[in-house]
Amino acid sequence: KAKNCPDKRIADWCRSSVVNALHDGWFAPVPIEESYTLPSFPVKALPKWMETWAKHVSESYQVDQDLPAMLALGLFAGSMARRICVQPRPGWTEQISLYQMIILPPGEGKSPVFSEARKPIAETEQQLIDFHKPEIARKLAEKRALEQQLAKLEKDLSRETDNHDRQIILRDCIDIRIEIEEIGNPTEPRLYCDDTTPERLAALMCENNCRIIMPSSESDGLITAIGRYSESPNLGIILKAWSGEDTRIDRMGKPPTILERPALNIAITAQPSAVAQLLSIPGFRGRGLADRFLYSSPKTLAGQRKSSSPSIPQSVTEEYSGFMSAAWSMLDSGGPRTIELSKLASARYNQFLDEIEPKLSPDGEYAPIVGFCNKLKSYVLRFSAILYSADTQSEKGPIREQDLEGACQIADYYLQHAYRVLDETPSDPTTSRAMRLSSWIKRERLSTFTVDQAIGPLSGVESHGEALSALDYLANHNQVRLREQVWQVNPLLLPSE
Repeated sequence: KAKNCPDKRIADWCRSSVVNALHDGWFAPVPIEESYTLPSFPVKALPKWMETWAKHVSESYQVDQDLPAMLALGLFAGSMARRICVQPRPGWTEQISLYQMIILPPGEGKSPVFSEARKPIAETEQQLIDFHKPEIARKLAEKRALEQQLAKLEKDLSRETDNHDRQIILRDCIDIRIEIEEIGNPTEPRLYCDDTTPERLAALMCENNCRIIMPSSESDGLITAIGRYSESPNLGIILKAWSGEDTRIDRMGKPPTILERPALNIAITAQPSAVAQLLSIPGFRGRGLADRFLYSSPKTLAGQRKSSSPSIPQSVTEEYSGFMSAAWSMLDSGGPRTIELSKLASARYNQFLDEIEPKLSPDGEYAPIVGFCNKLKSYVLRFSAILYSADTQSEKGPIREQDLEGACQIADYYLQHAYRVLDETPSDPTTSRAMRLSSWIKRERLSTFTVDQAIGPLSGVESHGEALSALDYLANHNQVRLREQVWQVNPLLLPSE
């Protein structure tokens, strides 16, 4: 009757009656409002070699596919820093810097995935060190010899009384000192860092073409970099390196550190408690650093992992390493190369701007995260340049419409995940407890239980009153009902075998 009835209201009533009759008076369970599933990373938007690698790493290490996908995107972005910028229109350029924060609890396989993703960069860095080692040794030897000559000449200058001879010695001293300054402080090339202070981070960037990437499976490095032990954390270098603003750091008794167009990329995983710690650091929110990060909360696979998993095919590893190593081997030389948007890509970007802008008003959907959304406008351009370069292995452009479309999909993913992190609206404790009970019921596949049993999965709850409030919440969502002091579970709530 429901199938053939032309009246939609009567058809809907027939369907609900069938469900009601089949399940002993149960209506369909209503999902808890705050437990909506966050979207998965749009791996199809990535170049094929990135997508394939992320899929196999996910299967091999038994982690959510979001984690390796985001790492591949972030690490390739680091290779483009300072060499490439994207220009949507004359006078407006965006450099390639991504600040990614992936939120995962302990035991989710973060470290081995980071090691696998970072391996080509570590190998490239070592190759660069080996290549430059003879030149560095030669420059250091020259510098030491010049310093010894300078010391001798300065000693002679202090003893010389003849004005003409003094001028000759002084001129030689000046020439040698200039040579010493031109040699500078030769250091081994560095492509990435981990745990470093703000001052050392600036020095590392200064020594390495004003760019570096911070990929880490822990958040300690970032916390140290913004001043772990300081009541006034030093956020300046990290704030400016996101946009490429020239930076001069002067400290008493130290030579100045000058950074031209600094470019920093960050890809870290952080435990939920560490994220809360970062957001509570003075200035992290207020000065806009929180809005510069791309937040992600991949699905946890705890309880679903198997004792054995397939290895990553050698061909997949070699392809990933080849693309990543080639990108990181191309060092910065002079000014950046600018990539523009094609007409279709430009039209798609304008469409994205027109869609998001009305939602940023004080009463708009994205009002709680308006600062993040303003940075997301820049990120869309950066994503598109990364996708284009990683797919075509070209730096000449123009960026295609498909690259901009993929960038918008990635932006939407980060937008929904960031909302859960940055929205400061407090969560209702009853709803939170109800969500935990609902997960416990599904996990244990319960058909009935008592209120005393329900207190167990609610850590920190001891009174029946708080547990009953959560159970009443579930009852209002047609997930459970009370019959003779026993709570019954809606059979439609349980996943099928």
